[in-house]
Amino acid sequence: MKQGQSSPLSGGKHYWATIRKVAGERGGLFTVNDVFGLTGGVTRPAVTNYVLALLADGHVEVAATRHWGGRCEKTYRLLRREAVEPELGRLHNRQAVRRQQLWRAMRALQSFTIRELACAASTEEAPISDGVAQNYLWWLRRAGYVALLGRKGTVGHYQLLRRKNTGPFAPIVRHREQTIVDRNNGESVNLNGLQTKGWAA
Repeated sequence: MKQGQSSPLSGGKHYWATIRKVAGERGGLFTVNDVFGLTGGVTRPAVTNYVLALLADGHVEVAATRHWGGRCEKTYRLLRREAVEPELGRLHNRQAVRRQQLWRAMRALQSFTIRELACAASTEEAPISDGVAQNYLWWLRRAGYVALLGRKGTVGHYQLLRRKNTGPFAPIVRHREQTIVDRNNGESVNLNGLQTKGWAA
């Protein structure tokens, strides 16, 4: 970076401070565009994913949704206003990071296509391809977490089932054992016969 050039305003601390500032001025409400407009050099998906993480962990809620021209914009309400940035989990395994992002997006979106899910879950640091989103969705459908609502042409529309929205932590896929482990309630689903057990090791 050249001397005299300011660094981009980015990262969780800045996003959180910006959200608190905007919400404080607007009766507790804000949009992704509000935050994005005050963060120079940051991509919109990075801000979107941070807000989805706050939503999944209960720090914000959806207050309203506006539709126009084939687009939609959600207005969020800030529920917790502590000055310190909330801990949203720091995952280091690349696959685990992406699956956590996908899980957060599924919990936040009412319904979604694979493309919409991949876009909503992507960040600048950890972009997610349609193939990665489709693979994780395939495992969760087999385990009964996600339902196919219908198709428009060849494009499927999916939804995370309410009874399977068990908490903020993404279910773990154990490929060798063909098992899904839910870290929120301790259940494991054996996909070889779909046997469900209690607290998993």
